Amino acid sequence: MKAQGHIEERRTPLFIFTCLFIILTFVLGGANENDWLANVILLYLATPLVLISLYRLMTSDKLSGELSFILCGLGIALTIPLLQLVPLPESLWRELPIHDLAARALSAAGINHPSGPLSLAPNLTWVSLLSTLPPLAIFLSVLLLNRNERRIVILVLLVCGVLNAIFGLVQSAQNSESAFYFYPGMIAGDATGFFKNRNHFAAQMYALLPFAASMVVNSLNLSSRSSRRGKIINDYLSLFLGLSCVFIFIATCIFARSRAGVVVLMVAIVWILFLPDWKNIKFRGKDSGKSLYLKALGAFLGISVLFSLEYAFYRVMNRFEVDSFFGARQEVAHNTLETAIKALPYGTGLGTFQKIYAVVEPVENVLPHKFINRAHNDYLEFFLETGAAGLLILAIFLFWYGAHVWNAWRQASANNLDQYLTRASCITIGLLLLHSFVDYPLRTHVMMGLFALSCALLAGAQPEESKISLDTSEISIEAEQDHTHNVRRRKRSA
Repeated sequence: MKAQGHIEERRTPLFIFTCLFIILTFVLGGANENDWLANVILLYLATPLVLISLYRLMTSDKLSGELSFILCGLGIALTIPLLQLVPLPESLWRELPIHDLAARALSAAGINHPSGPLSLAPNLTWVSLLSTLPPLAIFLSVLLLNRNERRIVILVLLVCGVLNAIFGLVQSAQNSESAFYFYPGMIAGDATGFFKNRNHFAAQMYALLPFAASMVVNSLNLSSRSSRRGKIINDYLSLFLGLSCVFIFIATCIFARSRAGVVVLMVAIVWILFLPDWKNIKFRGKDSGKSLYLKALGAFLGISVLFSLEYAFYRVMNRFEVDSFFGARQEVAHNTLETAIKALPYGTGLGTFQKIYAVVEPVENVLPHKFINRAHNDYLEFFLETGAAGLLILAIFLFWYGAHVWNAWRQASANNLDQYLTRASCITIGLLLLHSFVDYPLRTHVMMGLFALSCALLAGAQPEESKISLDTSEISIEAEQDHTHNVRRRKRSA
């Protein structure tokens, strides 16, 4: 029982603070960097969480090789915007790619000796650098949590997602003057929840769907389970809650009227069918009932989609009508790619897309009453702002992610909740990466935090002490239960 007390002691400070910070991020982190008050609050709370988590990770006696690789990679990635802020001599600054445009603009404004750092908008680079603190805090703190604490964090995520979904559905029945809209200028009837953008709201729904599906599959699986009555009731309760979350997330994602969100949702539904290893999973009853469970699960997913489309068909189809800006996204992507190639190898600076694109955008491509705030392709925008170094970091991350996806599905014999959560993390990351080709789903603290949390779950890295203490607590609890059972049996026989 001492080990169990040790676990509870570890859970108290860091675990509670992490859960509260995640909840606060869900509520305040739905807007972009222009919402300065929410950003200040999240940055203020994220700073001590980052420092505490880094200290505990670095002082760990047994730091895994993968965790060391991840920390080094994060350090190198954060060094890029810092280097972009280093002041440069005037002669060197003028010779950098794209900087000649800024030099001519400053000269036209009467500034004879323009110079500065590598970034063409240092203030925006600082904002972009600081905005990485909340997701970094979530990533580092989740790495330190043990297995049971991570499961509770997933439950917190699902609860926050359901509340946000219900909030969005209420908004869809209101008007623009309703108090249910957090941000001004929202379109009447749009379901956005705590977000300012319906695309980000839809992205949260499909990103949480794999974790809800993990609860469903784990509740159906009887491998290495006890048949006690209380355990069976708990499984049925988890099954009901998991299916409810799946239905809510699917319906709300369609109600959000996000074109990319609906397409990625269809990919998510197909992908989560490969979440378990159906050949090795054990259901209640006879083995012949396995096909019945599969058919029932497939029918439930199909009914969820059809029910949602029944009530949101016209809302979705109206969004799929081609408008002027939808056709102009190809031109935006083409112009961004051309400018990114010209800015090689250094890039224009993190967070500088808006200012740079306003200068390089061809006059014939300018749309009336339209402002290009994003490239609607996060890869091209990141390439423009960070140059060759950004491409290298992205390639390393994709290699790391691909290796974990391969390992997650290669272990076909393990059907347990931990494996399901690992695979769910792979699916969530993959869906957000897919969505990033046509939009910018990772431009809010909420979605970046969910992405960082999925990466932490995927890494599965934690100090070895917590692993040992967790296993010891489980062994001691089981031993105590066995001893109590034996004592009672001896009393009955006597």
